[in-house]
Amino acid sequence: MAKLIKELADLSYEGQLYVLSQMMDDYSPLELNGRVFLIPKEVSELINTLYIQVKQSKRRDTRKEQ
Repeated sequence: MAKLIKELADLSYEGQLYVLSQMMDDYSPLELNGRVFLIPKEVSELINTLYIQVKQSKRRDTRKEQ
């Protein structure tokens, strides 16, 4: 990632904005332990879907126990 930032420094402001906006269209930020990682949007969607499924499963298990 640092190499990419160095390469961005050689671009015009408009060029930097273009490259960064394209990156944000393809990647999502994910924060873990205070560090931010850019991951593909598809991976982010998979993580969100799995999170929802686990949460729903826990609710069902809690209801069964009652």
